[in-house]
Amino acid sequence: MTRRLLVPLLAALLVAGVGALGGPRLIDWARGTETGSDAAVATLWSTTLPDPANQPRALAQFRGKPLVINFWASWCGPCVAEMPSLSGLHKKYAARGVNFVGIAVDTPPNVQGFLGKVKVDYPVVIAGFGGGDLARKFGDEQGALPYTVVIDANGKIRSTTLGQVQPAKLAAVLDQL
Repeated sequence: MTRRLLVPLLAALLVAGVGALGGPRLIDWARGTETGSDAAVATLWSTTLPDPANQPRALAQFRGKPLVINFWASWCGPCVAEMPSLSGLHKKYAARGVNFVGIAVDTPPNVQGFLGKVKVDYPVVIAGFGGGDLARKFGDEQGALPYTVVIDANGKIRSTTLGQVQPAKLAAVLDQL
């Protein structure tokens, strides 16, 4: 078989294999469309976590508005690198009622030290390593950071991103809300 015929054949087999192995979920994830479950959102709304000043913050305060959740840690290079972009998007979309919250999968001293050096203009709460469990409920099966979730005003998950966000792609999702 020639190389010209082999490459398209292998591509077709790969697409067919993805479809046969739970493809819709994988394809939705790749497109950044709705993933996750109502149970994950319900867990989020029932969660209260401390902010860096150790004041409790009920995440239900974000219910009924579009929300960008960013799971991050101070020791995570890509997390730190994306924060200026997230802050810029927060400023841009705040007038449209879009909220942002950073959920630190980290210790309070690390988060406090980090925020003393780096300005983050959206709310941050500290989940400790239990934040990884919450991220998994939203589909972060690898438990890797950063992990970003967009929830619409009706509580439906509209996108998830594993790894550093691309601001233009996140803005495109937010524009559709």
